[in-house]
Amino acid sequence: IVTFSLPVYGQTTALTGTVTDSVTAEPLIGANVFVTSEAGARLGDSSAGDGTFGFQNLAAGAYTITVTYTGYERWVRSLVLREGESRTLAVALRPTVLDLGQTVVVTASRREERRLDAPAAVWLLEASDVQARPALSPVEHLKGLPGVDVASSGLSSDRVVVRGFNTTSDFGRLLFLTDSRFAGVPGLGFNFYELSPTVNEDIDRIEVAAGPASALYGPNALGGVLHIITKSPFDDPGTVVTVTGGERSLIQTTIRHSGVIGRRLAYKVSGEYHRGDDWEYVDPVEPDTIIKGLPTSSGRIPRGGPVPNVRDYGQERLGGYGRLDFRPNSDLTTILSGGVSRGNWLGIFEGGGVQVKDFVYSHIQARLFYKRLFAQAFVNRNSTDESFFLRTGDLIVDKSAIYVGQVQHSTELLQGRQEFTYGADLLLTRPDSKNTLHGRNEDKDNIDEIGFYVQSETEISKTLKGVVTLRVDDNNRLDDPVFSPRAALVVKPAANHTFRATFNTAYSSPRAADYFGDVVALPSLGGLPYAARFRGVPPETGFNFRRGPGGGVGDLFMQSPFNPAGKEQYIPAEATSMWGAVVALLQVQGIDISTIPQPTPAQIGTVLAKLNVNTGMFDPVAPENVFDVPTLKPGKITTFEVGYNGVIVDKLLLAINLYHERNRNFSGIFLIESPNVFLDRGSLETYLSNFMPPANAAELSAGIAALPLGTVTPVEADPADLLLTTRSFADISHYGAEIAATYHASTRWAFGGNYAFVSENYFERESGEPDDVSMNGPQHKFALNAQFSNPGIGVDARAQLRYVDSFPVISGLGREDIEAYTLVDVSASYTLPSLPALELGLSVQNVLNNKHREFVGAPEIGRLALLRLKYRL
Repeated sequence: IVTFSLPVYGQTTALTGTVTDSVTAEPLIGANVFVTSEAGARLGDSSAGDGTFGFQNLAAGAYTITVTYTGYERWVRSLVLREGESRTLAVALRPTVLDLGQTVVVTASRREERRLDAPAAVWLLEASDVQARPALSPVEHLKGLPGVDVASSGLSSDRVVVRGFNTTSDFGRLLFLTDSRFAGVPGLGFNFYELSPTVNEDIDRIEVAAGPASALYGPNALGGVLHIITKSPFDDPGTVVTVTGGERSLIQTTIRHSGVIGRRLAYKVSGEYHRGDDWEYVDPVEPDTIIKGLPTSSGRIPRGGPVPNVRDYGQERLGGYGRLDFRPNSDLTTILSGGVSRGNWLGIFEGGGVQVKDFVYSHIQARLFYKRLFAQAFVNRNSTDESFFLRTGDLIVDKSAIYVGQVQHSTELLQGRQEFTYGADLLLTRPDSKNTLHGRNEDKDNIDEIGFYVQSETEISKTLKGVVTLRVDDNNRLDDPVFSPRAALVVKPAANHTFRATFNTAYSSPRAADYFGDVVALPSLGGLPYAARFRGVPPETGFNFRRGPGGGVGDLFMQSPFNPAGKEQYIPAEATSMWGAVVALLQVQGIDISTIPQPTPAQIGTVLAKLNVNTGMFDPVAPENVFDVPTLKPGKITTFEVGYNGVIVDKLLLAINLYHERNRNFSGIFLIESPNVFLDRGSLETYLSNFMPPANAAELSAGIAALPLGTVTPVEADPADLLLTTRSFADISHYGAEIAATYHASTRWAFGGNYAFVSENYFERESGEPDDVSMNGPQHKFALNAQFSNPGIGVDARAQLRYVDSFPVISGLGREDIEAYTLVDVSASYTLPSLPALELGLSVQNVLNNKHREFVGAPEIGRLALLRLKYRL
């Protein structure tokens, strides 16, 4: 790996050497060896099949030699070469498995600390884990981690949550970070991992902090934080090119290049192209033909005529990323980076399948590190106007952005026994649906959030540490500030054994669509003059049904498009008052009942029923179960947790987590809230039997009773239309456990396993709640894995078995039970001794081809074999 030529003055010197494993004494193939002069110029080489490396024609002078290899400690030495001297080095690298307790993480406390000392459960994937096998998305590496639910809905489409409550959008449960940047899509509020511009070869590590994390990170970290940290170009210069091919016509090409300019400046660029044929799935709700159109608050604007509604299973992704690091001195580093990606794929959302077309996601980020000060600002943007729902043909228009500024500082007192970390976050979300998704609210849908936090870490004694974090956030759409406290006690009876007890509270903010959605979801009900409108909950008032003395069933009032006085007028919710409309509708069909007298409420009863958007049927609802929709509340979670992390006899890494969790104020499930008014079929049949034969009365009453004659409509909603919205509800509790162990039998062999359990994953509705709640994840799951690594011969092989128990799902796509499945994944890589810069990699996911589904609306997934060629220049 050559970055810049070193100067040559007078007589030259040579530097050669051999890189070996310090335990086995075997040569290491493909180790990175860097030689840096006093002036900052750098040369690089890779060790050959026998572990040797060499540099010729070096100028005399002082040099720093750095040797790195995945899975081994960094080796650094300084030396002075004299003119004409030839120096030979024997570099013995120490495997990092001998220091299991020394791994450093940053996500749990928003600063560096040993993983064992973190006041939270943290799962870690290092560069060696990430780069061991080909992956189409960074989150594929998370499969098999304890407590992490990864639901695949396609080749590279995954939805990730920690400790359950998965959805098609995974909003609010898991905060997704890349290099400390919020990486979610700003307008829709989703985590589109398939649009991450980070290539596999640029990932330094992936950290997952399980449990509530709002105390440090603010909103939308109910279940934890997923943090992808990339490599610094100062630490890993060079060029890596990969070409991956596999089943389903898959091809993926990536390139990463980084270099160092002098001592102070480093850069890196990366790019990726990916395409393949996704797993196939037929949604029975999707029509054979559609008319694409723009949904707006005033109605749907068609775009063209009918077209065949054929799913395009081809997926494609193109992305690029660049970063520039500047280190003027050891105390100061500034980083400027940016990335963009464009994708086409089949997505699954609450409204059904979406044909995602030319979805563009981009960001710009600036970071500053100065001693104990960290500051950053970034902008995330997304853009799409050709994506559409396959069930309706409705186009999705979203050109939103989020602007974020953050600052953090820390101070040590009492000779380091007391440390304070404090900071502030500002988030400005600027939705822009071009008057489609947000309709009449487009000009008043901005969301501003600001948060302040302080964390105190106190060394109470040599074995006891106390952590207290206080945070307050203000959202301009919430009535009150939100507080997110955290408290923890960390006990260290020995160097590599840590016990902790933690209390956490976290929250999630409602999405912009939850407040400001304004679109016609269904323009009519089977030709009847009703529209189903999706409306966000007004932040100031909520939705309130009109009820009181003089009302109909349940003292409720309704609006009807058949009301001669106009559909804006409220009338008692009594179906018999619309008898004239029934007569007129039947006359259009050639049925004349005009001679039958108008019945009274005592003769024919009134029933209420809500449209089920998944089945297209009306489900009966009791009048006492028609509830107002209050203003939205932030989703809240409170957790008590105890845990242990430890290294036993330098070979066994053990983690145990036990927790109790309380969840309140769920939102994001869209339901029809306004019931329609119908004539009761039984009493209608009895009444009609007075005027016709019983058989005719039975047949006619069945048709009449299916006619919605009015809508019990909130005063804030559109007259007579059906209201589709969300609400905050539910107060549920459960407990869970996670245990994970990794045993390093030797420097070559490692074995591991983990098990996760939750006490309950389905919660039936309580009085006053609109629906049941499902965790959308299993009660039981476990994983077993084995790894063999021998750098001396250039071989790394891994196998994993995963079991996921069956579980029920409730989502906007419907209800379904996902069957249990067991998967076996294997991967292997081989570095050629004769060409150490070239590595061959093979990955086979689901070796046994166990065709299974992982979420409602998702296709069956079978085996996928990938072959990768990686070349280091």
